[in-house]
Amino acid sequence: MSFSTVHSRQTAIKITIKVAIAVGAIFVLTITLLPYLWLVITSFKNYGEVFDVPPTLIPKAPTLEVYKGVFTGEQLGRHDPWPLFFANSLAVAGGAALLCTLIASFAGYGFARFTNLKGGTFLLILILVSQMFPGPSLLIPIYAMLRRLTLDNSRLGLLLLYTAFVLP
Repeated sequence: MSFSTVHSRQTAIKITIKVAIAVGAIFVLTITLLPYLWLVITSFKNYGEVFDVPPTLIPKAPTLEVYKGVFTGEQLGRHDPWPLFFANSLAVAGGAALLCTLIASFAGYGFARFTNLKGGTFLLILILVSQMFPGPSLLIPIYAMLRRLTLDNSRLGLLLLYTAFVLP
């Protein structure tokens, strides 16, 4: 057996492995993206066509009725103030992100600067221990605290809650 035969066999095996990996990746990608494709296709169907049996892949009469309902706030006979919902979400998420960034940067600087002092390592270990508590076990005490402070059902309470769960 010559060197070129062994080399060509190894090259063929490498190509086969690469093709198998590519086919597997395409399969996984297809399985992953099919629900999103179905979601987009269904968004162009009218309300009656969504529940047709058997379901159709391509809408019979494509419509933007669903998108109009979302952006105007009129969906299935209800009137939801969608712009208000979006503004609330943006304000709370943006505020929490800014507050977390500000607090974390100051805390990070402090820990980097003062870790060598007495008790610095203890504080780092304390932060690690606090991360061992599962988040859901803290929901009832945090809700009770927000309720006592009359911050339940408010944007400020939600912002503080998001900040508390993100920061260690």
